[in-house]
Amino acid sequence: GVDMSKSDIIMEFDKQTLPAIFKRQGKECYLDPIRDKLIYITPEETVRQQVLAYLINELHVPKDMILVEEHLSHYNIDSKRRVDIVINAPINETELVALAVIECKAPDIGLGEEVEKQLDDYIQLLGSDYAVMTNGYDFFCYHYSDEEENYRRIASLPTYEDMIKGKYVLLDPIEQPPRI
Repeated sequence: GVDMSKSDIIMEFDKQTLPAIFKRQGKECYLDPIRDKLIYITPEETVRQQVLAYLINELHVPKDMILVEEHLSHYNIDSKRRVDIVINAPINETELVALAVIECKAPDIGLGEEVEKQLDDYIQLLGSDYAVMTNGYDFFCYHYSDEEENYRRIASLPTYEDMIKGKYVLLDPIEQPPRI
């Protein structure tokens, strides 16, 4: 890990600027910066857009390394399921690997066992180093530990550069908020 000031620890998704809003068939839509198309506004989509803005603006994740609502079949996994957000990293000139998986929920959805199970399924299938689940306010971040062969809770998602270098800050157990 690397030392970060306390201010880096709070991922303030709700402070992000949301994309431009357009109307389609009388309904409001965001112009998604990654999918480059209009997406109907729902509470979950708002969280997804806040997270995307955070990844791009705060963590400097290159837009072309982000996939949204990506089918697992894209990774040669036999599944109809889709992952909310995947951050990729190049492993050579032609291949990408899933570096982080982010599961977004609507603000009124608690981040309990059900969401954890969903996230766990995705990270087991994709083998990503980092994992996050959030409802826009609460968030849980994890990093895979080779020594422990398990995901450990970390303070926040690091910058893209640090993610690639495998840097992170373990969450101090003393500061760990109780599970809801």
